[in-house]
Amino acid sequence: GSVNIAAFKDAGDHEAEIVDASRDTEPDIYVVGKEGEGDGTVDLPSDFSGSADLTTLRRSDDRAQGSYVRVFDEDYEEFAEEAARDAEYTIVATEDWDIIPLEN
Repeated sequence: GSVNIAAFKDAGDHEAEIVDASRDTEPDIYVVGKEGEGDGTVDLPSDFSGSADLTTLRRSDDRAQGSYVRVFDEDYEEFAEEAARDAEYTIVATEDWDIIPLEN
């Protein structure tokens, strides 16, 4: 694909982890959601307009191009859909394959 290296970025804009650390280069994209709302570390806000992850994606300075969401229930499924509207790339993880994939 067009992305060789992705780096997680927390909502505070700090680089958290390089996914492919075997290369000595800048990441192609930054992804929000790890150790935040996307993976359940931080509770989802009742109103997504208060989401730190979504706010980071929506910034005009292009500091994050991707979102990571671990789907635990319908609320996270809805959060993943909202994140996909704002992100160029969306990574969705789930252990329950009874959930209908977002592309459907």
